[in-house]
Amino acid sequence: MHPGWSSWDGPGSGRPYAPRIPIDAEVFPGWDNRGGGDGHEETVGPSSYELLFICTGNYYRSRFAECYLRREAARLRLPWRAASRGLDIDQPQNVGPMSKYALAALRALDVDPEPLRAPLQLHEADLQRATRVVVVDREEHRPMMAQQFGAWLDRVEYWQIEDIDRATPDDALVRLRAELDVLIEGLAPMKAAGS
Repeated sequence: MHPGWSSWDGPGSGRPYAPRIPIDAEVFPGWDNRGGGDGHEETVGPSSYELLFICTGNYYRSRFAECYLRREAARLRLPWRAASRGLDIDQPQNVGPMSKYALAALRALDVDPEPLRAPLQLHEADLQRATRVVVVDREEHRPMMAQQFGAWLDRVEYWQIEDIDRATPDDALVRLRAELDVLIEGLAPMKAAGS
């Protein structure tokens, strides 16, 4: 368990570690299975940029990244808004609006995951609208990008944050947060230049 993530539910916690979970009112309070808006509700100001995070199901890694960046951009008053999408959101093992591991990690960091919404499929318009695009797992997602959005293959940034079948949430989300913190540090000079 990582320091500061006391509510973490995963390996070493003494609680079962299983990516398949039923909808649970404690984990997803008030979620009604209808989803939310289109993911573009958060704006920082009249002239803002959009950072789009992409993963497979728009359920775990990209959603953690979206919520974390949204909070940090607001806290630091950066002119960035966050969005996330999935390359293949039809994942039967993904139950509910967001991974319980992403939710637990966000709440442990005092990041509000609201508004909870259903995963959203990536479309060409999402890529066109974004100022910067981060695909969270090069090994897993580059072939999917090649097949679905070949023209964008080398126009996006790739990280190496593996899914739950190849890395525990304890490991993957800590590495994802570290990547996000580096990214956010790089966005801060843009604020100074635009101020």
